[in-house]
Amino acid sequence: MGTYTALERNTSGRKDATHNVPHPIVVAAKINGHLVQALLDLGLLNDFISSNLAQQLQVWKIELFQYQEINEECYFDIINLLNYDVILGILFMYQHQVSMSLEPPMVVIGSLAAKPMKGECVTKLVSRPMAVYEDKLDEVYQFLENYAQKICKTAMDTPLPPLWDINHEIPLIDEDKKYSWRVLKCPDQLCELWNKKRDAYIASECWKLCLAKNVVPMLLIMKQGKEGEPLKLHTVVNLHEKNANTRRLSLPLPDIETILQQVACAKY
Repeated sequence: MGTYTALERNTSGRKDATHNVPHPIVVAAKINGHLVQALLDLGLLNDFISSNLAQQLQVWKIELFQYQEINEECYFDIINLLNYDVILGILFMYQHQVSMSLEPPMVVIGSLAAKPMKGECVTKLVSRPMAVYEDKLDEVYQFLENYAQKICKTAMDTPLPPLWDINHEIPLIDEDKKYSWRVLKCPDQLCELWNKKRDAYIASECWKLCLAKNVVPMLLIMKQGKEGEPLKLHTVVNLHEKNANTRRLSLPLPDIETILQQVACAKY
C-alpha cells in the first residue's frame, strides 16, 4: 500500500489507429431524485460532479445522493465533464465496500451505509488554504511584532556572527610593505551619525579598541536617502593599496572533454 501526500493529476491518450478496450462501468444513480450517469473510476482519489449538472440541479450544498439502495449525503467536487454526469472514485467505493468486475460487467455494493474513512489505508490530504479574517488582524500584527523583536535588533544588540575558517591564502607581493595612513576625517554633519555607529559597533564587539600599526584607512561616505529620509553614513575600508600588493591568482580552466562526457552520460 502506498501513501499519497497530495492529489495527482494524470492524463493519457492512445495514439495507434485501432485499439480494443473494454467498456467502462457506468451506473445509473440519482441526485435529488434526478437520474444521472455515474462512471466508476478506481484511479480517482475523489468524487466529482459535472459543473453543468450542478448548475441545473442548483447543488450549492451537500445534497442527497442515491444509487440502488444507498441513500446518503455525498460531497462532490465540481469539474467540467463531457461524457458523464458524475464520476465516483475510490472515496465512494471505499466507504460502501464496492466490488467491480469488467467481464462480466458487475457492481456489488458491500455496505449501504457509508463506512468512516479510517484505517491504515486512509491518508489525510490537506489543501492548506489561506483566509483573511479582519477581526484577527490585530492579533496577527501583535504576533508578528513580538516575533520580529527577537530577530530584528539594532546594531548595538546584534553580535558578530560566527566566523568561518578560511581554507585559502592570498599571497602578497611585499609582505613588509607599509600602507599609507591618514587621519580619519568626518564631516561635521555626519559626526553625530559616526558617534552612534562607532559606539554601537564597539558595544556589539564588531569593532574593538586596540593598539596597531600599518592599518588601512577608513572612508566615511555620506549617502543621501530618499525624499524625507535622513542622511545615512557608510563606513568603507580603503583597500586600494592592499589590493595592489596582492598577487593575482587565476583559476585553471575546466577540462571541456570531461564536462562533455559527464553531460553525455546524463539521462536528460
